[in-house]
Amino acid sequence: MTDKMKVGSMTLDARDLQEAAANHANGVEAYTGAGDTSLEFGRANSFIDEGNSLREVIQKISNTSSNDIIVALCPGYFATAASIIGEGNVAADFIIADGTQTKGADATLKTLVVSQSPSKVVDLLGYARIAPMRILRAKLKVDNVEQLEEPLYYRDNNPFGLQGEDRVFPSSTKDDSQSDEKTAVIPNMSWQMDGTHIITYKVKAGRSVTITWGFGATQNPTQELERKYRKAKQYVASATVKNM
Repeated sequence: MTDKMKVGSMTLDARDLQEAAANHANGVEAYTGAGDTSLEFGRANSFIDEGNSLREVIQKISNTSSNDIIVALCPGYFATAASIIGEGNVAADFIIADGTQTKGADATLKTLVVSQSPSKVVDLLGYARIAPMRILRAKLKVDNVEQLEEPLYYRDNNPFGLQGEDRVFPSSTKDDSQSDEKTAVIPNMSWQMDGTHIITYKVKAGRSVTITWGFGATQNPTQELERKYRKAKQYVASATVKNM
């Protein structure tokens, strides 16, 4: 049995295929996400083709100081980098935010400058807190190729501790189709931006990196209420017409 295979936007690994083979005799619920009123796929229709309709957010992150900086992308309940370190046991100098942040002085000074388009970082984090989004791809463009050797860490934290983690080295995802040595595309990520996951990344002293995040499906409970109302309204209208 193959280790991995692609079906539309989905990557099925050996474990997925083994579980499917074991459960085949019992049948599997027919579910692709299509028609699920709690999900939004943009121009796509289901998890199978969500990669064909990515929504992108571009963040430019610059370390203008002479010390390395670990930045955290954290929509969750940690209010400060200090609380991430203390409660989440994750090293971080700053939670990513719009504009300029500084800490320390003189030899220990760290300065981080961040901009984002479209919208602002605070808007993205606030939205992800209530509407979890799947991250399918990240494109990193750096001003020094050594910056691509720094891994992105992905951790699942909640009040009960670390639930799991993953990491990816941008330099290891480059292939012959990526001709720009200062650019790396990380495909097939299957990460989430939400209230419990934290993404951290070290930006080396004096370096800048532009990250383009590609988002797939969103679970938006604020839209589900309106959808349920429309569904109820259609039923009442249908029943009314039937009884006229």
